Amino acid sequence: MRSNGVEEKYITGDASDYEKFEKFAQTLPRAIGNPMYHWYHLELKNYFGYTGVLNGETAREVWELCNDKLQHDPAMSARGLILGSNVAMVGTTDDPCSDLIWHEKLAADSSFPVQVCPSFRPDPAVNLHKPGFAAYLEQLEKTTGRTIATVDDVRAARYPNLKCIARHVRYAHSGSENSLKAYMWYQGQTYESRLITFTILDRVGGGDAFASGLIYAMMKGWSPEETVNFAVASSVIKHTIHGDGNITDDADTIRAIMNQNYDIKR
Repeated sequence: MRSNGVEEKYITGDASDYEKFEKFAQTLPRAIGNPMYHWYHLELKNYFGYTGVLNGETAREVWELCNDKLQHDPAMSARGLILGSNVAMVGTTDDPCSDLIWHEKLAADSSFPVQVCPSFRPDPAVNLHKPGFAAYLEQLEKTTGRTIATVDDVRAARYPNLKCIARHVRYAHSGSENSLKAYMWYQGQTYESRLITFTILDRVGGGDAFASGLIYAMMKGWSPEETVNFAVASSVIKHTIHGDGNITDDADTIRAIMNQNYDIKR
């Protein structure tokens, strides 16, 4: 919207919700070819039954239709949307101090067959510079029943069975040329991948490709060095493929990329 010259008041400012929506609708036709344009219309069709085109002229019509369904259609509730989308599992992000009481309630609710699984996201534990950090550690002690006095104590309290942490790092040379490398902490040792430079066709799905490559290599029992290099190579090759998913299922091809001594250009 900013690139389209829309004033900031209609993006993050004090304009009304409808005014902001109208400006978005006026901008959307200029995004043809961008996945957002297609996703938006697919959602309007699949969830709201709207088969027209959203633009400045149809903004009011779409606004009223969607608001009416959201207010009066039971299928548009949070549970209704999840069930209507054929969701089998929902993964939530939770702090290690959470008692997960709502996960227990959902697990006991036979009227909601979707599995809801927690996963840790301990942001407060790494915000040493923010107020409340000491109080957070006290709460973590109570939750885990451990005394926390060192960094190792924090790690043991948050992840008592942790064996592996991995992440990739992006180096942006331009809008179309990036480099990736990855780091993996595995059973007390840190491993670093090689740096791969490549030309971007589509960034969407690069993080998922990294994670799936990491899991695949670990399931195959490869060494930590092979695992971290295979994971970053999986992400790199996804950047050269159009679409959301890494459609390359040939592990040998990815292994060849991870071992190459040249950059990827397409």
